[in-house]
Amino acid sequence: MPILLLLCMPILSLAGNSVTFVINNLETDEEKVIVYPEGTTYEVMDEEGKAIPPVEKEGAAFTYEEKQITLLVYPSYRQGKADDYSLTNKRLRVFETNRDAKRQGYAKNWTESVIVINRGHDEKYVSRPYGVETAYKKSAELQKKIVLASEERPGQYNLKLYFKNGLEFHYQDGEATASLNGKPLIVEGKYIVHSDRGTAKISFNPKTGKTWWVFTEEKEATAE
Repeated sequence: MPILLLLCMPILSLAGNSVTFVINNLETDEEKVIVYPEGTTYEVMDEEGKAIPPVEKEGAAFTYEEKQITLLVYPSYRQGKADDYSLTNKRLRVFETNRDAKRQGYAKNWTESVIVINRGHDEKYVSRPYGVETAYKKSAELQKKIVLASEERPGQYNLKLYFKNGLEFHYQDGEATASLNGKPLIVEGKYIVHSDRGTAKISFNPKTGKTWWVFTEEKEATAE
């Protein structure tokens, strides 16, 4: 297929490959990586709601840059309704195969998996990307957050948090562990971690991937 024709296609059929979206904040150095399972399609719109082609294709990535971008993702398990990402002053790159993403250093330690979706009380499918990895700005207390679909518990997520002070917190299929500079720490309840750097209080919902955290020495909490 000619490159020009490929670039003009608003929605791409990607059966057989997972799709990786890399979103960079142009005002900070924060970066978010979102991975959807195979068969997912997508569409990129400008602020007027018109489908737009990428500005370039480089290193197997399709790159989009506009003041206001809307990314519509149609998961393979729910093609009739899109996940809607509104992006302001951000750069969007799309890798249409897992191999291409890994060659550029994204999701390189992730294992592709088939996502089983649980139905909610309203009998509608719940939207679940395979994984989301967020790298925060260098001045942030939290350096990286990784939320990945559980292979043992279909429809749920696992969590990894990496803090600037050396603290790590992992939630893996119902079990929470923590360490400081590689030394194990005790995790109390859901989920309190004491260390000589202070106390971290972490809340994680494995059904949605939502995460909250706060250090006792900090007056400000971060919620996402």
